[in-house]
Amino acid sequence: MSKLTSLNLYGNKLKDVPEHSLDGLPRLRYLRIERNQICAFSPNALAEVKPRLELLDLSGNCFSAIPAQNLRNSVKLMYLDLSDNKIGEINNFELMNLPQLKELRLHGNVLNQIHPMAFMNVPQLQYLYMRDNLIGSLDGNRLQAFHKLEILDVT
Repeated sequence: MSKLTSLNLYGNKLKDVPEHSLDGLPRLRYLRIERNQICAFSPNALAEVKPRLELLDLSGNCFSAIPAQNLRNSVKLMYLDLSDNKIGEINNFELMNLPQLKELRLHGNVLNQIHPMAFMNVPQLQYLYMRDNLIGSLDGNRLQAFHKLEILDVT
């Protein structure tokens, strides 16, 4: 499986991605684990593939928090989908050092708070989807850091 570039684990009722289970996939770029029953990741579940991932889809699981340790410093990640989970807030530095991230999907969670330093070094963000959450208001100053933002959906 050393030539595998895309892995789709859609709807397999997975409850976990154990540490080192993705080791040995040196070319993996696209990882889809949506519509499973994963509520948290082992701290280093994506350690081996994180430096190369361009797409990560974790939508439709039961995450109650951003799996920050598995996301931070994903320097090639361009698309991240965490929609339809149970995420209530984005804490400081949870989405940090994602310099190529262009699209972030957070809709359909229970987001009610985004901390001021939640997004650090996310300069390429163009599309941010946060509809169907519990966000009462957004501080415009926080959004000014997203110079390339084209679509902000908070309906």
